[in-house]
Amino acid sequence: MKTTFILIVLLANVLFSDAQEYSGHPQIKGAFRSFEEFKNNKPSTIFDFKVKYRSGFSIFMVGGNDIKIISLNNNISSYNIKKEFWGICDGDTIYINNYLFSKNLWYSKLNKIGRVCLFTGAYPSTPQLAQKLAMSAFMFGAIGAGIYGGTMATKRVGYVLDNKTGDVIMLTRENVAELLKENQELFDEYNKEEDMDDVEMMFKYLEKYYND
Repeated sequence: MKTTFILIVLLANVLFSDAQEYSGHPQIKGAFRSFEEFKNNKPSTIFDFKVKYRSGFSIFMVGGNDIKIISLNNNISSYNIKKEFWGICDGDTIYINNYLFSKNLWYSKLNKIGRVCLFTGAYPSTPQLAQKLAMSAFMFGAIGAGIYGGTMATKRVGYVLDNKTGDVIMLTRENVAELLKENQELFDEYNKEEDMDDVEMMFKYLEKYYND
């Protein structure tokens, strides 16, 4: 019961906090070295780069996320991009560095809805990280151990970025359902869905919850 209460409070804070937060567009092109830079739209590193969507074969072979950032500036290394930058903006779209929270390389595209950003990414690199990000000690047991190899490298899960604090939560049917209990109609609708684990389905209900 205590875990459930904490989960609801955290997710509700993500969606309804009135404190200062990332305000959205227009954005400045460059790299954010911290969440605070992102929130304040002040990238501290300006450089030329290109955005490349990785192939399914590459992801299957070596894992990681969908978007690769390639530096066109000799002063910015691959290491900077992979493990130091919080995120990168091309002047319109923002890409978040998954390594900083899931320990998976490369980036995901952020989609802002109100006080949160939703995005998809690879499973966290270890079961322990998955439990932490999902705020659940019960996911990823004997079955969950199998997600870290084979075709699961290409599977994607949903994440929520708190635009006030920078916290990231990995979505599961359990924590989405717990949140939707605050809206009985949405909760009942969600529990009737055939695939409650579908990421787009979770996003749809979070958007409804936020906009209700």
